[in-house]
Amino acid sequence: MTTWRTSCRLGCLAALLGLTTLPSLARELAYLATPGYGTPFAFLIDWQPQGRASVVSFDGAGAGAVSSEASNRVITLDAPISVWTTADEPTDCDGGYPNVRIDIQRIGVRPVQGNSRLGQSAITQAGTTTVLSGCATGRVTPWGGIAETGGLLVNHSDRSRFASPDAVSVGSQWVGFSDAIYPYYSGATANPASVEEGQLRFRDGGAVVPLTRRADGWFVLDLGDRGQRGYLRIAEADGSGQEAWLAAMWSGDRPVQVARSPMVHPQLGDWGGLRKSARHWLLTPTEFTQTQVFVDLLSNGSGEWLHVDRDTGETDHLPLLRWRVNGSVIELDTDAFNGAYRVRRWEWLARTGRNVSVLESMIEYQPDGTQRVVLRPRLNLYRDEGRR
Repeated sequence: MTTWRTSCRLGCLAALLGLTTLPSLARELAYLATPGYGTPFAFLIDWQPQGRASVVSFDGAGAGAVSSEASNRVITLDAPISVWTTADEPTDCDGGYPNVRIDIQRIGVRPVQGNSRLGQSAITQAGTTTVLSGCATGRVTPWGGIAETGGLLVNHSDRSRFASPDAVSVGSQWVGFSDAIYPYYSGATANPASVEEGQLRFRDGGAVVPLTRRADGWFVLDLGDRGQRGYLRIAEADGSGQEAWLAAMWSGDRPVQVARSPMVHPQLGDWGGLRKSARHWLLTPTEFTQTQVFVDLLSNGSGEWLHVDRDTGETDHLPLLRWRVNGSVIELDTDAFNGAYRVRRWEWLARTGRNVSVLESMIEYQPDGTQRVVLRPRLNLYRDEGRR
């Protein structure tokens, strides 16, 4: 099965890190996927003396030797970072999509703009794919490649540019932390929380979780027998109103996987009623992707989702059954067929300019009264594009 994760890795996953010059001193840099490309990919790299580097990525952690290849600084890992997934293309022997293991062996870092302390970069990765099931079991083929062009842009900054952790003070409120063990980043799961002395109190469910601030700026949540989670504040809010953070799977007193995980301070306010909310909204994580996603909300309670191809303008339409506003919440109903329907819920969190941060969730309702969670609450961002 093809997903954004596998297809990006096999094609566009060429972009998440950057360094203008090989540092002469040890230096840790964070690399977060530029907003608008629909990916939570991130890297944390410690460029060390004597041509070494340690890496924590969305897929795992490792270390290796650093060399130069044209405009890239290349980390050749001592041991591969392995990912188990499904093939992006069918096999030639039976047309199936087998289980595969991707072994990431090399990471190439290419500067795009700015300097080694603050700017944008691109990353390419190279390794092998091993087929684990089906008629081609055992087949090994090259995967990816270190490239001089292309790749997904990321914003990078070194530790001296990280935002102060002091903003996480007693009494402050945040949306972006989560008490769920997995997924661990706010684009997949989030629960509004208040900071108390030595702990976080989550709104939904009422969980109280120990919170430790480390000397290196990391905040570590102790989820008991479910493990630990780390959070690192990278940049203050930009024009979107959201802050840039890293979230991490945490083990052995260190991060072992990291992801871009925005945070936002909730504000007092609401949608302002149906007429004020009847706008053309862009799902901002798709702003620069091949398919942009919009939703048109009309003042008569009708509307539709629009999937627009950036190159051709070709548009797929998915009508809403209805939509409605209740103070700080918008609910959008879509047909799930066979008598079922889905309700997507946008809880208003904050607005900066045309950008509205929402806590987004979705539940499917069956004709027999049963229901299932389709989307757990997550932090998302929509931009007001005006009236249609």
